[in-house]
Amino acid sequence: MIRLAKPEDAEQLFLLNQEFNGKDVVVMESFCYSKIYAEITEVFVTKEYRRRGYASKMIEFAQKYCQENFAVENFQLFTGRSNKRAQKLYKSLGYCKDDAILYRKS
Repeated sequence: MIRLAKPEDAEQLFLLNQEFNGKDVVVMESFCYSKIYAEITEVFVTKEYRRRGYASKMIEFAQKYCQENFAVENFQLFTGRSNKRAQKLYKSLGYCKDDAILYRKS
């Protein structure tokens, strides 16, 4: 079942985030665009549940929720250059690779 997170999910979501990102979490600020985009970040399914379609269902749920509740029609997501599985998934869901480049400085 795919659903919106509730306050009582916070601890489990925190643990999933740590599993995905490690203990040192980096926070990225949003960019400004000429169109309104919903940004989907950190799609993660634990190892034992992978290859069952859950990532696709989560993304489709998020898209539908944003369309119905916020009239958002444009979506973007980020993934690592070497994450070929994720890139294949996103392409299968209709996402196209962009030429955006991310710069960081600490």
